Amino acid sequence: MIARQIVKPLCLALAAASFSCAPSGRLIPKRLSLQRPKPEIPPGWAEAIRARSKHRPLNIAHRGARSLAPENTIAALRAALDVGADGWEIDIHPTRDGRLVVIHDDTLDRTTNAREVFPDRKPWYVADFTLDEIRQLDAGSWFVKSDPFQQIKDGAVSRDAAKAFIGEKVPTLEEVLRFTRESGKLIDVEIKQMPRRYPDVVEQVVAAIRAEGLRDRAAISCFDHSCVLQVKSLDRKLMAGPIANDRIGRPAKYVGTLLGAEACFLSGSFVGAGSLAFAGSALTQGSFRAKDLNLEDLRSLRKAGIAVFVWTINDEKTMRGLMEADVTGIITDFPQRLQKLKAED
Repeated sequence: MIARQIVKPLCLALAAASFSCAPSGRLIPKRLSLQRPKPEIPPGWAEAIRARSKHRPLNIAHRGARSLAPENTIAALRAALDVGADGWEIDIHPTRDGRLVVIHDDTLDRTTNAREVFPDRKPWYVADFTLDEIRQLDAGSWFVKSDPFQQIKDGAVSRDAAKAFIGEKVPTLEEVLRFTRESGKLIDVEIKQMPRRYPDVVEQVVAAIRAEGLRDRAAISCFDHSCVLQVKSLDRKLMAGPIANDRIGRPAKYVGTLLGAEACFLSGSFVGAGSLAFAGSALTQGSFRAKDLNLEDLRSLRKAGIAVFVWTINDEKTMRGLMEADVTGIITDFPQRLQKLKAED
C-alpha cells in the first residue's frame, strides 16, 4: 500500500512530463529527456559544506534536539542551537484551516494533551483541527512525564529546565523558519504525505521558504519522491531530495538525473550501517569502520555532486564510521554527541 502511494504519484508526474495534449484531447508523446540540469547546491548549504573539514559532517538535529527537549518545538531548536548543531530537520502537517504546523505524527495525541483538551475528537488527526485549537494544546508536558531518552534522569536536562517545557506550543512552519533565519542555521523541512495525502502542501512550503528569505539555507525532503519533482518544478534553485530507507538501483542517476535533486536523505540501513560486517550482532563483532559500509553508492552520489545525509544515527560508534566515510551530514536525536565527536582531534 505504501509503495503504491509513492510510486503512483511519481509515475503520474513523469507521465505529465512525457505527453502533451492536442486540442482534440489526444495525448501526444513529447521528446522526453531524462537529462535534467546538473544539480547545484544552493549557496548557504554549499558554504556550510565547504566550511566543514573532511570527516566532520554537518550536524543536523532530528526534530530539533529531541533528546534534550520536546521534539519539533522551538525549545528543541534552541537546545540544538545551544549544543552547536549546524541545523535541524522538522516535519510538517496542515491544519483544517490550511496552516502548516510543525509536528511529526499525523495525530496530536502522542506529543500533546489533545486527549484531555478534546476528549471527543478521537483519533485527533492534525488535519481535523484548526490552528487556534492546536494553539490551546501543551506540547511539552509529555516530554517531562515520559523522559523518552532518559536525559532528565541522567542529568543532561535539569529538573528546572524540564519544568520550563510545560506549556510549550506546537509551532507553525513560519515561526520555525523565522527562528532558523535569525539563528543563521540550516533547515530540512520534511513534508509528510503518508499515510494521509495533502494537496497543495508542496506549494505552501516552497512559498513559506521564499517569503522568509531562506531559499539558500532550506531543503525539502519527502518519502514521496514525486514531491521532489514538484519542488524542482516550482523552484529549481531550492534544495530538495528524496528520503530513502531501502537501497535504490544506481542512486546517483536516480537522484540527480531523474529527480534533478541536489541531496538525498538515506537511512542507516541504506548505507549499510545495520549490516553484520559493520554493526555486528549478538554472535559477531562489527568493525564500525567505513570499509564495511556501502561505499560504492556513497562515492557515486558524492561524485555526482549530491549531498548525502544519513538518518537517524544516535550511537557514537556508527557516527564515527559515517564520519570516516565522509558523508555530508548526520541527522541525529543526539546532536550533543555528534558535536563532541567532531571536536575531537
